[in-house]
Order: sequence, then C-alpha cells, then structure tokens
Amino acid sequence: MMLSGRREHGIFYIPGFMGDMTDKKPEFLNKFCKEHDFSFLRYDPTYVAKSAGSDPIEYKLIISTWIDDALEMFNLTRGSQIIVSHSLGGLIALHLALKHPERVTALMLLGPVYNLHEAVTTTPTDSKLMEGASQHIGYFNILKLLRDAKQHNIQLGSSLININCRVTIIHGEKDEIPYEFSEKLFKALASTEKTLTLIESGSHFLEDDYCLEAIKVALLDLAQIHGKSS
Repeated sequence: MMLSGRREHGIFYIPGFMGDMTDKKPEFLNKFCKEHDFSFLRYDPTYVAKSAGSDPIEYKLIISTWIDDALEMFNLTRGSQIIVSHSLGGLIALHLALKHPERVTALMLLGPVYNLHEAVTTTPTDSKLMEGASQHIGYFNILKLLRDAKQHNIQLGSSLININCRVTIIHGEKDEIPYEFSEKLFKALASTEKTLTLIESGSHFLEDDYCLEAIKVALLDLAQIHGKSS
C-alpha cells in the first residue's frame, strides 16, 4: 500500500514475523506520514494476510522469499528512503541497506532480530514469543525456517558491518529477546551516526502509546525535522 508525500525522503516499512499492513505500528506510521507529508510504503509479505494465497507455506524458503518481497517492494519506491523495521524485519532491512546504500538514508530497527539462530538460543523456550511461534507454525516448521535463515543471518565478527547511514535502534527492556542483542548490533555497525534507545516499559512489539511516541520523535530526528513532534 503506497501513500504519496512531498518530503525529500520516503518511509518504507518491513514487518516482523507474520506481521501485516494492519498491525498497530504500520497503521501508526501511515498516520504519521500523512501528518508530516512523507511518502510511505507498507506491504503484506508472501503467505501473510492479503498475500496469503491458497498455496501451502514453504517454510524451507520463507526467509529467502521475504527478502525477495522486500527488494521487490523497495524497487517500487523512488528516491532516498528511511527504512523502519520490526523484529525479523530488521534482518531484511540490514540486507536492503547493504544492497542499496545509495538509496537508504536511514534505518530504524525496532527490536531487531538480525540473527535468527542467536535470537532463538538466547530466548527462553517457555517465553511467549517462542510458544507463540511454535503454536502458529509448529516446531518442525521452525526448524525449516531456521535452516533457510542460516544463509541470511547477519554475523557479527571482528569487522564492522558496512552500513554508514544514520541508524536508530529501539529495544524494549521487557522484550524476551535480551536488549544485549541490540547492543551488540549497535557496536558492530560502521555508522558514526547511530543511537540505541532502551525503553524500560517496552515489550518486543513496541506498540504502546509511550513506545509509539518514542518512535515518532526518533523518526523526526532521522528525517532531520526539528520542533515538529506534536
């Protein structure tokens, strides 16, 4: 779904695992973009909501498919973009920024999951996130998904990740994925213009009023629009 705007930068949203266009964050972003005259693109990934179709879900290729979806949707945009992503969408956002550095002017990573294997192993198996994923797709499909994710996971090593645009990471301290996960990513990014915000009351979904206000303020800063946060 595309919204037109006259700002220099557009905003492009990548949802988290099984997230869709009608979730609270993309609806909030759509309203924000209308108010501040940004173009905005959000979409339903393959197998989700309006893109669900009738074919069975190919979990063994699902991460690859969702990366391809994002690239295809990103190619519909024009000019420089601020990419906003949630959870697993953070992995996809990082791949986009690496592939199109000339068009990605900023990244906002909300509770980013950039390495699915590490996220799974650092999250308690009895957590709501893990229980929800198991109930939603089943344990054996999680294993298939993990095998596909292996080739796309962002590995943190001795070399910095070659992303030099402005970056904002927001992580809730009540997230069942530890905030140290985001701290490690923050330190690994080459960008010299980056911020990490920890929200004490924030869950993994970062969609209560306080979190949404923090997202709005951070977006205005990324877009370098000051004095207009109301």
